[in-house]
Amino acid sequence: DAHIALASVAQFCDWDWEESRQHMVRAIELQPQRGESYYMYIAHLITQGRLAEALEQTRIALTYDPLSAPLLAAEAMVRVYLGEWDTGILLAKSALNAAPHYVELYYALGLGQCMSGHPDEALRTFQAGIDSSHTPFLMGWMVEAYAQKGDMASAQATMDRMMEMAKETMPVSMAVAATALGQNELALTWLEQAADQRDIFVAYIAVWPSLAKLRGEPRYRQLLERMHLSEPSAQKGHHATR
Repeated sequence: DAHIALASVAQFCDWDWEESRQHMVRAIELQPQRGESYYMYIAHLITQGRLAEALEQTRIALTYDPLSAPLLAAEAMVRVYLGEWDTGILLAKSALNAAPHYVELYYALGLGQCMSGHPDEALRTFQAGIDSSHTPFLMGWMVEAYAQKGDMASAQATMDRMMEMAKETMPVSMAVAATALGQNELALTWLEQAADQRDIFVAYIAVWPSLAKLRGEPRYRQLLERMHLSEPSAQKGHHATR
């Protein structure tokens, strides 16, 4: 537990990725059959763009804890990030039967549907996730789905609702919405606020497909440097590990 707690602080507060990795590896060594230790390590690998390695660790972890909703969601997310949309969608749908209130499963499923060209299905999924989890976090991806289908009026209306709600508590979701609407400067402002707040989701900005349009923006590169993250183009590809 101590190593997991220290790893969490190093990863999400200090952005000290190497110290975080060392604590996670030690936690797994001490309790190799504990799914939570693997989950934290998988999250670390995702932040670093080491997706193939993250998938490998997920498969190992699931042999110890095959019903873990976090681990099942992690596998679905990594599959989607790797472009294995159909597999990610099937995994997320299956896992939701056992864990219908786990919001990350709705995120993985909806993102897979959106990226595979089915924004209407994604919208239904994101709305179901919002209704089930009682959190508006997925609204940013609803904006993205509306934009993908060309319904810019609904996309803007959804973002306007987000602005009226608890926008201060979901800056990363606001950044996703702004990016989908082509408002890159606003998106970067929200990401910078997320970093200031040490929002845990800001750790994933280098790999999230929804923020890909920001790559190449000077402020985006500066933010990655501030967080000691590599640009996606500088990482060793989706199917390789460092």
